[in-house]
Amino acid sequence: MHSSETLVDLWFEDAVTILEIGIPALLQDFKDSLITVEELASEVVVVVKIFGRKILDFLFVDTLIGLLSGLLGVMPVEFFEELRLALGPPPDGVAG
Repeated sequence: MHSSETLVDLWFEDAVTILEIGIPALLQDFKDSLITVEELASEVVVVVKIFGRKILDFLFVDTLIGLLSGLLGVMPVEFFEELRLALGPPPDGVAG
């Protein structure tokens, strides 16, 4: 650590590296079938435990969409049926 760097600076650098390189690399490993969806989810949980849930607010949109589609893509049909029931009918004017 350089004398002018603080622990906050290092934490920020680590968080940026995770956001820009780490999570996209995990997502690519999942797409390439190098890791399972369970491993992907587990790694994301570790990141959230270290940096807090708010770190996910700073993911690039394409990374977030990739994570969501990867995780939702393996959910059983019953999950979506329960989700639809929980959310109720769409508002007027919205196709459902």
